[in-house]
Amino acid sequence: MTDLDFDRAKFDREAAALLLRDYFEMKSELEAYEAKADDLRRDLQVLVEALGGSYKLDHVGAAIITPASTSHSYDTKAIDELLAQSVADGDIATAQALTDARKLSHRKATLRITGVKK
Repeated sequence: MTDLDFDRAKFDREAAALLLRDYFEMKSELEAYEAKADDLRRDLQVLVEALGGSYKLDHVGAAIITPASTSHSYDTKAIDELLAQSVADGDIATAQALTDARKLSHRKATLRITGVKK
């Protein structure tokens, strides 16, 4: 065995160990930054609400409160079946059946932050 020979498996294990340690260290740092960003976002939302729901800083970006809302969606398969049935039967209660198939979901107000495009 010469000085140039080496144990490839040992090298791979050491490299993997180094990468794994670096990965978890970086992940931990990112989690700390994400927690700080969440804190900043909460504070910014309070201030933007106090400023009337919108704030723009030239050359930096903007923060806008989007209002709470209700979205509507429909079960397409159920609607198609109801329409086919109503056409076949001449059913005048189609409007009620469509209303019954309607699904509502509520969204809370959110803060939308956009940066200036560079």
